[in-house]
Amino acid sequence: MGFCAGCGQCILVLLNVLFLLISLALIVIGVILKFFPGTFMKFLFEGLKATVPFRLPTGTNDLDIVPLVDEIGLALIIIGVTLFGLCFLACCGACCRWRLFLIFYCVCMILLILAVATMGGLFIATDSQLHASIKEQLQQRVHDDYKGPDSSDIFTLAINILSYSMQCCAMGGPDDFNDSAPWTKYTYDGNTFTLQASPACCTDDYLQSNRLDECTQRPFTANRIHTQGCYKKLLNLIKEQQTWAILGVVGVVLMLIVQVIFAIVLTKDIGDKKISPI
Repeated sequence: MGFCAGCGQCILVLLNVLFLLISLALIVIGVILKFFPGTFMKFLFEGLKATVPFRLPTGTNDLDIVPLVDEIGLALIIIGVTLFGLCFLACCGACCRWRLFLIFYCVCMILLILAVATMGGLFIATDSQLHASIKEQLQQRVHDDYKGPDSSDIFTLAINILSYSMQCCAMGGPDDFNDSAPWTKYTYDGNTFTLQASPACCTDDYLQSNRLDECTQRPFTANRIHTQGCYKKLLNLIKEQQTWAILGVVGVVLMLIVQVIFAIVLTKDIGDKKISPI
């Protein structure tokens, strides 16, 4: 075995053992979110109760039906299993010098590199069509699925908590809300009034003085309600950290390329020397 092939074999095994551990962690987290969401959400909401002025669910039935967490859990399981499979191929191919495994690993890694580079670039470019499409879909979901400040619906809770904690409003601003939905008839402190936006979007002065009937009415002004959408605020955070985000994507891509190079070197060495598995 040549020096380059020997180094490649060691590095390939070490890196993929590390990724194997990461993939197992992703699978475990995904299983918890997918099959035991109540445990996770109860822990999360207990920490939020003292910081947000909204009613958070406490019953087991409320916490077990969490569509958003269910989808995230499923995604983590799929990513974890895929990553585990790739790492298993690399470790077996490198340790046992199985050429077919290494060739299949190289093909999969090249596809992964293209996917990471493409999606990373689209995500970092805040004016990309990806962000425009995501924002439009989320705005439509706010309009159709938001259920009011007292709802225990997980999507509604996410919008309330996000709007309150980041001092923004929904995805595109207060106009995202459907002001003819049933939740707009709101009773607070014995008084019933009509909301045109979520109270979570109100500025601190109006929220703390309970003047919800004033801050949630059109025309929306910045002194009464946060007019900037939360998606825009998230994009601003990405812009602020854009250099680090680019370095992160480039670093991941380079690390994947290094693995492919070493796998190709090792594959060539096996093919040239016709060495059988050990």
